[in-house]
Amino acid sequence: MKDFIEDKYDIDEKPTYIRLRRYVLKAWEELPESFLTELLASMTAWHLAVIDANGMHTKYQHLV
Repeated sequence: MKDFIEDKYDIDEKPTYIRLRRYVLKAWEELPESFLTELLASMTAWHLAVIDANGMHTKYQHLV
């Protein structure tokens, strides 16, 4: 979400709380439903990979 907001709004400096809140709300509205569906579908595999790796690194990367 942070990367999306920084790219979308070309943020170079730290925004105020109110402005950041507006950016986050707008970004959530713009996320396609398919992204959220795929994210939820991958959660079981993601959690199992973390358990198998004893909490260490896995092949999964941050998505947003």
